[in-house]
Amino acid sequence: MGINFKDIFTTQEWNELLQNLNQASQKVLEKLKSNNYFINTSPLRPNNVNNVELRFWDTTLPALLNQNGQGFIKIIETLADRFFPLKEDFISTIKHLIESLFLIDDFSNNIRLLRIQRATIREFILFLVSPSTKAVMKQEEEQLLSKIILAFKSSKYLVVSESTLQNLFQSSATKLDNKVQRLIKYLHLQEIKKSEIDPKTGNRITKIYYQFPSDIMELLKAYNILYKNDEGRYEFENDVIFDINLFSAIILAHFCSYERERLNKNLIIGITTQIALLFLLASQVSITEPFERYGNNRELMENQGFDSTMQIIPKSWVFDEIIEIYAIPLVKCVSYVVGGPAWMKYISAEIDSQIENQEKKSVINPADEINIRKLLKQLATRIPSVNQWKLGEKIRINIPILVDVENLLADLTAGVEKES
Repeated sequence: MGINFKDIFTTQEWNELLQNLNQASQKVLEKLKSNNYFINTSPLRPNNVNNVELRFWDTTLPALLNQNGQGFIKIIETLADRFFPLKEDFISTIKHLIESLFLIDDFSNNIRLLRIQRATIREFILFLVSPSTKAVMKQEEEQLLSKIILAFKSSKYLVVSESTLQNLFQSSATKLDNKVQRLIKYLHLQEIKKSEIDPKTGNRITKIYYQFPSDIMELLKAYNILYKNDEGRYEFENDVIFDINLFSAIILAHFCSYERERLNKNLIIGITTQIALLFLLASQVSITEPFERYGNNRELMENQGFDSTMQIIPKSWVFDEIIEIYAIPLVKCVSYVVGGPAWMKYISAEIDSQIENQEKKSVINPADEINIRKLLKQLATRIPSVNQWKLGEKIRINIPILVDVENLLADLTAGVEKES
């Protein structure tokens, strides 16, 4: 992932991170075993459901942290390869993202699952392109992207003039809005200046146009999105696939390739925290399993809309007192796996800074602060279409990109438990 990972997992620093997460796991377990943290109002909360709530902290996570955390490392690396991969170059990264996130043949007939998966991926990307650290799930950038897509779909030979974009964004300024300029940069759109005659004045003026570079055009041609006409110009062959998902892959590839070594503190914390959340999402057992032996409870569960494609994250896991215990140790370990010691030091420095500010009771600019615990909770409760509250529990649809990770996790934990 841009650094030498051969030796960093043999250091005392990594051992301490594992110990801290293991200790946090045990503290969460003790806390959850207190009746004060069990939600007993649901008809689907007999004692056996507590096993789902506790099993991750009691069995799954400790098993992954055994053997120098090899199981944990494999899971986090798999998630990072899905959402923040490191490939040979920019085009290879786009190709990898398109094929691993959007072109999944096994689920091609399940439109609902693919739609939910794509929404999940876009939420991850929207965090990266949003300039505000507080706007974790900001939708404005997605709306801007939709307008840029519309401009290209309506264009001739996939060349869009700056004036067309200004009209779309209802801008009277001489330059495009900063948000639009930023998206143009992330999409790698090339600026072309042409000298033309103004039909209104007859004067010669310089007009600005935007188009994708030839390597992206050729990639889209390989996926039968574009074709070359007899004049050697690109035109649409299938503009249905020329959508926000494709643009999302290009933007994410930009961050994976060009911004990777110069990510600011907020982006490093955001990426790490989101991968930590994906780890929690992927680590849960099917909610049908604990009910298979309980007849009426399972029938009631199914009547409420639960089925074998759903998994559970107990609501207690996002209680402030619980997140307070595990958020920092988990995010530190994830940051170390994804970005090495450098990323982990960013996390540690941010935490130390917040503690120092609290001790001094300093007045700080909220835009400069990211509280990792609050961010993790916000992400866990705001991913649209994927998470929803049902019967006091957190339910998530079992989307394709996480099924792969769950299968790996099941194999790893089974292997570790067997060796133990």
